[in-house]
Amino acid sequence: MKYLLGLMLLPLLLSPAFAESPEDYEQVLPSEQGTLDIGLSVVPEAEANSISKLHIGWIKPGFNKIQEHIDYRITVIKDGENIFGPIPLTHTSIGTVKIPVEFLENGEHQIKVEMEGILFQPIPLETTYFTINVGEKQSTQPIQYGKSFMTGFNQIYYSFSPTVADYERESPVFKEIVKVSLTPMLTSFTILAHVPIDTEHEMLGYGIGVILLNVGMYFVAPAVLFTAIKKKLRK
Repeated sequence: MKYLLGLMLLPLLLSPAFAESPEDYEQVLPSEQGTLDIGLSVVPEAEANSISKLHIGWIKPGFNKIQEHIDYRITVIKDGENIFGPIPLTHTSIGTVKIPVEFLENGEHQIKVEMEGILFQPIPLETTYFTINVGEKQSTQPIQYGKSFMTGFNQIYYSFSPTVADYERESPVFKEIVKVSLTPMLTSFTILAHVPIDTEHEMLGYGIGVILLNVGMYFVAPAVLFTAIKKKLRK
């Protein structure tokens, strides 16, 4: 009996686990009625006169898991004309597909994904359109090191600021002292969120500059002022 049970469980143990989620796709759009989310990636990036694979997956909204057993139909459209498909209504038991497509020219294309019933849960036809630009490299947003610095600074600042705020509420004088003393520093740091910083070297340069500026404001300038006053008093 135990051997029979083992044979029954063997297919389940050997079945591949599909862990795709919306983060695994370049684009994710809901189906027409919102029944499922559909993910699309084009690998490699689409270029004219070359073949790329459309990686498509059907995802359960809210669960971030692949929905198995989908009937689908794929069409690739350019300027209102079908350049690929529609393929016959096809079933995928695993809920994901990889379809090779040859793109003949550059420009904007639409990927039409038609979805029908799920196994044991028939659903009416739902259509989703994706847009891709063939021959155009996907632009990447340059890392904003200045904003990243400010995000880290704010996390540190707000870790202790509630305690300071309590003292400020209890003492208006202390509040004014803190306000006057911190305003120059906070103002100088906001510079990093507005200057065009696209590399770590630029971030390092601006960061050192701002630190030196604060050292000058909080230490050098008071020391110079104190020394000047002291010399004047001696006279």
